[in-house]
Amino acid sequence: MRVASDRALLRFVNGLSRLLDGRQPLVGKTPKDVVFREGKLEVWRYRAPIEPAFALGTEEWDVSQKRAPVPLLIIPPLMVRPYVYDLRPGHSLVEFFAASGFDTFLVDFGEPDESDAHVRLDDYVLSFVPAAIRAVRAASGSERVCLLGYCMGGIFGLLYAAAWRDPDIAGIITVGAPIDFRKMGILSFFAKSAQGQDQ
Repeated sequence: MRVASDRALLRFVNGLSRLLDGRQPLVGKTPKDVVFREGKLEVWRYRAPIEPAFALGTEEWDVSQKRAPVPLLIIPPLMVRPYVYDLRPGHSLVEFFAASGFDTFLVDFGEPDESDAHVRLDDYVLSFVPAAIRAVRAASGSERVCLLGYCMGGIFGLLYAAAWRDPDIAGIITVGAPIDFRKMGILSFFAKSAQGQDQ
């Protein structure tokens, strides 16, 4: 209880100081363009830095002049805002990818609210992710696309590949995606029991 109250107080103080001194949060500052929008769904394309080098943490990295032949589409999990991939200049995954020569795209599923009560899991796999991939292909001019999914975003990428059997998916990178449920201990037991399977 003490930790929750301390966090609430810290959020209040941070919000008040932003209000008083007019500072805006630095998250999501890597230059980007919206290449697709339908309802809440957006696909963003990040621009490569103009400067010859950029700061990455405490180091300086050269901006690659060599462009990767296959664009990269990042798929975030639900309930995570996409700016976690773009926390601030010098601490940004999308900035790093764009500066490393990747044509970098990211899906924003939007903030869920009451209007999403009808949205089901298969809508993401059969509608939203395919629309994002089509947008990447149209914007980049490349049929081949590489997917990078974090947590549930990785599951969406794998389910897309299984459902659509898309031969032009060049690769799927998953980070923290729970795909081997045998390793999930007691949760694995309950999942099998609910399906009526033997342990």
